[in-house]
This record gives sequence, structure tokens and C-alpha cells, in this order.
Amino acid sequence: MIDEKTLEYLVQNFDKIEKLIYILIAVLVLNILSVLFKFFLDYRLKEREKNIYRKNLIANNTISVQEKLYLLLDELTLFDGNEQAELLQKISEIEKFITKNKLYLEKEILKITYKYLDYFKSVLTDFRKKDYKKEMEILEQYVKKFNK
Repeated sequence: MIDEKTLEYLVQNFDKIEKLIYILIAVLVLNILSVLFKFFLDYRLKEREKNIYRKNLIANNTISVQEKLYLLLDELTLFDGNEQAELLQKISEIEKFITKNKLYLEKEILKITYKYLDYFKSVLTDFRKKDYKKEMEILEQYVKKFNK
């Protein structure tokens, strides 16, 4: 219950209380808007973090796949004319690797890789076509494209 003095004070200061109520309502509305804005910013930040994480994951996978591919390609230079069956098997293995990981390989890397594999397929038919300098040039193209 409100006592008589409090009621009398409220009646006398009604204008001041009314202004105070408007101020409190304005502060409450601003507070609600700031909370909503904070929720919106948090949502946007989480979405960006997810996007950045996804891109980093893809980039890391791309790098590891391209490194493995380079090592596989580099192994081809070690084969000589007496190991044609092993060379053919290794070329087939690399082609399977490319098929499985095509998502992580850039078009330029694929072009260089297929050029290298085509070169070794021609070496399979005639081992006299084997040219170490050409192999190193193609691998150097791969390295340049990878490090871009």
C-alpha cells in the first residue's frame, strides 16, 4: 500500500516522474537495440570464422596433396629402361592419385602433371627419348606454379 505522503509526492512531481519514465523507456529501448546488434555481430563473426576455417582447411589439403604429387612425379625420374613395368605401374598410381584428389589440384598444376606423365608414357615406348633436362624443366614449372 502507498502511504499518504508518497501519494502526495507522486501527484506533485508527476511531470518529473513522467519525464523520468520516458528517459527509462528510451534507455531500455537503446539497451535492447544494442543487445540485438551484438547478437547480429556475433552471428556474422561466427560465420566469418567458419568460412575462414573452411578455406584454411582446403588450402592445407591443397598444399599437402600437391606436395605428395610432386614427390610421386619426382620418383619417376629414377626409373631406367629396364623397369618399364614398374614405370607403367607408377604412372597408373599417379593417375589414380590425381583422380582421387582432383578437388585440391589447380588447373595449371594438372596441365603440368599431365604433360609430365605424357612425357614418361612416350619414354615407355622408346627409352631413348628420356631426357633428364626436360624432366627437370617440367618439374621446375611445377615448383614455380606451386610457389606462386
